[in-house]
Amino acid sequence: MSTIINTAKDCSVRAFMTAAFDSNLRVLIIDGDPTEEELLEAFTTINEEYQDLAGAQQSEGLDLLKQVKYLRARLETVYNFIKIHRTCIAEVGEPFHPALADLKKFGYRLKWDKDSPDVLQFLRDLEAIQRKEKRTEAELLNKMRALEVIEQRSKGRKDASPKQQRIGFVSLLNSLGKYGFQIDKDKTSMEELALMTKDYTANMEAQINKKRR
Repeated sequence: MSTIINTAKDCSVRAFMTAAFDSNLRVLIIDGDPTEEELLEAFTTINEEYQDLAGAQQSEGLDLLKQVKYLRARLETVYNFIKIHRTCIAEVGEPFHPALADLKKFGYRLKWDKDSPDVLQFLRDLEAIQRKEKRTEAELLNKMRALEVIEQRSKGRKDASPKQQRIGFVSLLNSLGKYGFQIDKDKTSMEELALMTKDYTANMEAQINKKRR
C-alpha cells in the first residue's frame, strides 16, 4: 500500500513545481511504490484543487456566462411581447390583454384604458420600451466580449509550453511576494498559495476598476 500526496493542502509549492515543470511526479511519494497512473491522478487532483481555489478568473467567467444568459432571455422576452402587442393591435385594435402585466418584472408598466383606449399612446409606449432595451443590447454585447477575453486567456494558458507555464508560475510567486505575501516554497501549501492568488487577483481587479471609474 503506497502513500502519496494527493491534496493541495498537503502539497508544498516546491513539490508542485517539481511535479509540474520537471515532470517528476515521484516527489509526491510519501512511502511505497505507487504506479505512474496513481501519481498522475494525484497530481491532477492537486492541480484541479489549486485552480478551483485560485479560480477568480473561472468564477468571473461563470458569473459572466450567467449574466449573458439572463440578458439574452430578457431581450427575447421583451421583444416577443412587443411583437405580440403590435400584432394584436394591427388585427383587432387592442393589445394582448393577458400579457399586459408580464413586463412588470423588467420594470415596465403598460396601461390600457378600456373605457378610453389610446392606441397611438400605447404604440408610443412600446417604442419607448424598445429604445430603452438598446441599453440591454449594449450591456449584452459588452458581457459577451468580456467572456470571450476570459475564454481566450484560458485557452492561452492551456496552450502554453511547459517553459512558459513555469515562467508564468514563477512570475506569479514574485508578484505575490512584492504584494506582501510570505511564501516559503517548502512550507507554503498549494492551498495557501491558491487563496493568496485569489486575494491578490481580487485586489488588483478592484484597483483597476477604481481607476476606470
